[in-house]
Amino acid sequence: EKSNEIINLEGVNNKIITLKDQYFTLIKGANSFYITQSLVDLNKIVFSFEGFTHLNCFSKFQTILGVQQGILHYYTYTLDSSNGLSLRVDLIKKFDQLNQVIAFDISPSGKYIILIQHPSEGNNLKIIHKESSTLFAEFKSTIHPGSGGWPQIKIDLQDKILIRRKAGNSLDIYSLLNKEVNSKEPITELNTTPDSSLTDVYDYELSEFNFESYLLTVRTKTTESKKDKKKITNHVISLFKVPVFDKPVLETAVSQMNRVKIVLSKSRRFALINSISDDSSKDSYYGNTSLYFLNIETLKLRKLNGLKEGPFHDYQFSNNEKNFYICVGHQPSSTFCVDTETGLTVKEICRDYKVSGIRISPDDRVIALIGFGNLRGEVISLDNTDTNSNSKGKPKVNDFLPVIGKGDCFGTHEVRWSQDSKILLSGVVSPYLMVDNETKYLTYNCENIGKKIFNTNIYDAKFIEFDLENPLNSIIKEKDRFAIEVNQESLKKTTGSNSTNPGKTTNTGGNNATKAVPISTNKKSSSSNNSNLAGGRPVFFNSNKK
Repeated sequence: EKSNEIINLEGVNNKIITLKDQYFTLIKGANSFYITQSLVDLNKIVFSFEGFTHLNCFSKFQTILGVQQGILHYYTYTLDSSNGLSLRVDLIKKFDQLNQVIAFDISPSGKYIILIQHPSEGNNLKIIHKESSTLFAEFKSTIHPGSGGWPQIKIDLQDKILIRRKAGNSLDIYSLLNKEVNSKEPITELNTTPDSSLTDVYDYELSEFNFESYLLTVRTKTTESKKDKKKITNHVISLFKVPVFDKPVLETAVSQMNRVKIVLSKSRRFALINSISDDSSKDSYYGNTSLYFLNIETLKLRKLNGLKEGPFHDYQFSNNEKNFYICVGHQPSSTFCVDTETGLTVKEICRDYKVSGIRISPDDRVIALIGFGNLRGEVISLDNTDTNSNSKGKPKVNDFLPVIGKGDCFGTHEVRWSQDSKILLSGVVSPYLMVDNETKYLTYNCENIGKKIFNTNIYDAKFIEFDLENPLNSIIKEKDRFAIEVNQESLKKTTGSNSTNPGKTTNTGGNNATKAVPISTNKKSSSSNNSNLAGGRPVFFNSNKK
């Protein structure tokens, strides 16, 4: 009955569903959170969370967790198609027995809620079964979430192991196998004696694929020299196959470091590891930084160097995992494309723009490069449909990706993609200022289509996302790819070294590709507006344009 209702709505209300109504933005204020229906009415609040100090949205489970007066609240959200398309938020549970909650997370399987309370609560690090509210395990913790040690607990996707980070960079590892006799019975309390431990760990991640789990760590390891029996301390990348933690399947010494950052691909089969040394006395003002690429499946580790002199600003995997992209070098920086199977550089895709962030659209067809931090907030959109590779591993010269648009998000805190790859959301947040805070909406090719200015504190802004694998959300799926078009007006304003192909118009949707879908912020679209699409270039409307 539900399926028939959705199918009928998809046929009748197709324009409503595929355009503006599916975009919802979550805004984080000083003491409240609220959701607006983006590009419809930026001043209209769809749902508000008054008095909430912490709140986060977990799109995989369409769950919202928030803290109001120290009490954890559990919400779910769904699409309500009874009148057009709107967002419905329902309170499922209040955990009244949990006081002074200051941080929380959900395990990858969605089975457990992990939370930390104020240290005065005794065993303040707790694991709760999300549906039954039963306490699974609790520990004493003195690590504050803001110190960089959160989340202090990680559980693998198959709920086989639990890893707890303790003070002093050590990890305790617990086996979760056979801890639950029957799913209908109350969960037994976890024995707090660890099965294994690792020390001097800078950072770690859990990887799961092909029904196997791996623990990836970057740590300090001390060994004894065979010649003079002196102790030698090295920084090593170690990969353990669960549940064996005394002998890694891969271990390699790497550059000396003070900090490390690990980025995993979507399937968690590949990892990028950035080691950072703060010692700037020798080679560089920025200190020394190295980037390593690890294929966890084949156990191959490769150091990525020689791309360009300077720090690594950002590095991201594509969603299809065929490539990953690296923004590196002194400003203006360069961005490179690297093949994930070989670890070899395919080509340099962009150069001579002052950018430091990479944001790849969910369909992988557009790459947005952004100037974060002390840069001016320039946004460069690149057509990424060219996937030709260079097997020799040498960057192709002057073979940049075509620029399809340039925009400006001065002072931006973050830029995020919508799930349909059509919209970029920019958040300019200054928590200590009451002015100049705003959210800005750009099309994939940097057309400015909406902005809301806040004369108050805001801390973050992001799209509400939906689990597109859920059949109930098939109503918002795009059946056809839209054609990628060049925003010619934006390219006339500025020039750069990539402007050799500024006017290249691409249609990568195949023979059955649809034209670029216009995003309307005006509910009353006349037939004369639709006729502007006849030329093939998308026309975007906002409330200030006819």
